[in-house]
Order: sequence, then structure tokens, then C-alpha cells
Amino acid sequence: MYKLRNYILCVFTAILLFFAAFAAEGAFVLKFYALEPATYKHILLVSGSYDKAYNEIKKQFENEENATGIPVSVYTDTITPDYVSSLIDDQIDLAFERINGNAQTVESSASDEKLSDLRTALEKFFDDYAKSINYTRDDAYYEKNRFCLCLSIRKNSRYSRCFSDAQDREGRIYESCC
Repeated sequence: MYKLRNYILCVFTAILLFFAAFAAEGAFVLKFYALEPATYKHILLVSGSYDKAYNEIKKQFENEENATGIPVSVYTDTITPDYVSSLIDDQIDLAFERINGNAQTVESSASDEKLSDLRTALEKFFDDYAKSINYTRDDAYYEKNRFCLCLSIRKNSRYSRCFSDAQDREGRIYESCC
């Protein structure tokens, strides 16, 4: 009887040690591999996700070119595959800073700075379009232009409506969302 009790304790201890070693190895992998931004960046690079993201963005602009009237080249001259990959990398870094408690939010001011090039290209396009239709560029134009830039960057709205329909039902000009 004494040997049976020792045998059961040894089996129970062996099972407990097996699961403890398995958990320790999992914690090691989690800490030194899974919670590193470089791991996710490498996975995205190997799987071609950067190129897929760029192609999806480009495809969206191509699909909406007829609806918005904004040529794809306005976007693609500014947004390149390297540009998209750097935005994705910035978001990964910010997310891990948030996970580690080093950042308050995941929102990126760096992304806004990078989008300033796109904003400049769109402003140039709207100015050229306004010149081509002899549209007066006054305060109302610039307010509508700001509204259209917000929609073009964030919602990809139709720019042709911006010059005529940038007011709500009560006739107020939309507040700038940028």
C-alpha cells in the first residue's frame, strides 16, 4: 500500500512538472517572440501583406475614380508601397507601445504628418480643378475645399459635389473634420 501511494504521488508530480515546463516555455515564447513588433513586421513582409495592402488601396482608388473624378495618379504619386508599409509599421509600433503601457492611445500623429503629402496633392488637384472651371476661390471655396479634403482622405467622397453640395439641409457649411 505504501508503494502505491508513492507511485501516485510520483505520477501526479511528473504531470504537474510537465505542465509547468510547458507553461514556462509558452511564457518564454510569448515574452521574447510573440510580443515583439519585429516578429509581426517580419511575418507581414514574408506573407506579402504590405504589397497586398497597397494593391487593395490602389484598387479602391481605381474603383472610385469614376465616382469621385479624382485621378488615381493623384493618390498613387503620393502613396507608394514603401509609404504604406511605413504607415503599417508605425501602427504596429504604436500598438505594442500601448500594450506595454508606454502610450496612452494607438492614434498616430506620425500618420497625420505622413498624410500631409497626400493632403497637399489633393489641394493642388482641387485648385487646378477650380481654375479649370473658373470657380472663384474665396473663403467659402477654402471651407468647402477643407471639407472635401477630409472626405477624400477619410471617406473618399465625390469631389464634384463638394463645390455645390458642401452644405447641410439647413444651408450651413459643414464643419471641417480634418
